[in-house]
Amino acid sequence: MSIELLPVGVKCSLSCQYCYQQPMRDAGDYSPKEYSVEKMLKKLKETNSEFTLFGGEPLLTPIEDLEIFWAYGLERFGKNGIQTSLSYIKQRHFELFKKYNVHVGVSLDGPGELNAPRCNTEKTAEIHSHFSHLLRNGYNVSLIVTLHKANAAEDKLPILLKWFGMLSNLGLKWCRLHLLETDNSTENLALTEDEAFNAILAISSVKGNIQFDTYSEMERLLTGEKFDATCIWGGCDPYTTSAVQGILSDGTMANCGRVNKDGTNWQKATTRGNERLIALYNTPEEYNGCKGCRFFFACKGECPGQSADWREKTDHCGLLKRIFGHIENRLLVEGKQPISARRDIEDFNLMAIDSNHHGDHYDYARIQAPVI
Repeated sequence: MSIELLPVGVKCSLSCQYCYQQPMRDAGDYSPKEYSVEKMLKKLKETNSEFTLFGGEPLLTPIEDLEIFWAYGLERFGKNGIQTSLSYIKQRHFELFKKYNVHVGVSLDGPGELNAPRCNTEKTAEIHSHFSHLLRNGYNVSLIVTLHKANAAEDKLPILLKWFGMLSNLGLKWCRLHLLETDNSTENLALTEDEAFNAILAISSVKGNIQFDTYSEMERLLTGEKFDATCIWGGCDPYTTSAVQGILSDGTMANCGRVNKDGTNWQKATTRGNERLIALYNTPEEYNGCKGCRFFFACKGECPGQSADWREKTDHCGLLKRIFGHIENRLLVEGKQPISARRDIEDFNLMAIDSNHHGDHYDYARIQAPVI
């Protein structure tokens, strides 16, 4: 379970064209009116879990309050985390990152015009300078990149690949690739399926020390390797989003913002449900379900925030099936046995909707059984 502490809610210093939080800002009632460090800290202690400062832009939080949260995190867990655009940062923030062992997750889509959907080139240069400073000075840093026309179309991809090479030389070790959430406001930014497929394969082949999670996680899912998969593969219940729990400025709990499609922060359900998975498993693909898909055990319809209606499979189904298929073929050529190619694959798909296994990617004992 990941805990996201949102002291400033979805307040941000940028206006990214594709931001999934914009409907919440438009609704005007997502962030509580009350701001209480005491209540947020109390809830953190109740959850007794590592946490990440999140937003919006969490660096807009008063610096003295950031120090309170991170002092608790360091004392209790020995580390802290933040996800930031680096679009609003002061020297004191850098000092706190070091003092409180803060892992800095940076959201940045590339250099120059590749980052245009997030901000102008002048602001991008400023952000890139801060990012480079973190890498050059040994901070604990990771990167999130959203793929779109501006950075991963055929004419832009070579620049993006060279950038990743440069970041690898600077010491970046880990990058998460996000697929663009598609809706009416992002149609002009959306890659075609071919563009996205080619981009992900090309990025996964970049030489260096960066691990790109999308391709590597999909391979692990097919082979049954035990690891902490990101939440998009977990069969998320949009009414509880148990993989991601938010703590708002008044100390109340919230779901992952990706499922708040209409901008409404729906009250969190008390019990995790399996309804979405059961519906997807039984609904034919032509009706936006997953019936008969041999990759269902791994994908589970992906994130409910990646479709206009959470009851449907991800809008990126075709792309993900192509990538899974590509990995499956490669594994077979290498003499390995992907779960998706087993004769008893349906048993593994059924495990995904079994409440006793819900949230677990595999029954590891069964994976070791011979193919019948």
